[in-house]
Amino acid sequence: MARVIFHPEQVSHTNGVKEVDVAAGNCRELINKLSMLYTGLTEAELSAYMVSIDGVIINSPFLEKLNPESEFVFIRKIVAG
Repeated sequence: MARVIFHPEQVSHTNGVKEVDVAAGNCRELINKLSMLYTGLTEAELSAYMVSIDGVIINSPFLEKLNPESEFVFIRKIVAG
């Protein structure tokens, strides 16, 4: 299962859970499962974040493949002012 590490701002939507293991073959499936597990983590909420998959930062993840051992980390997007 992929290891998901939540951004500190997301922890209020996960009842304090900072990390969770999720079985998913790609980012879309993982995000759908997270939205079902934690109702506060809607697709709109999650779109405010980039992700790092196994150390590679991806601005707009969608169908990127995940391995069972993948590490999936949410990172807050930086918006230029």
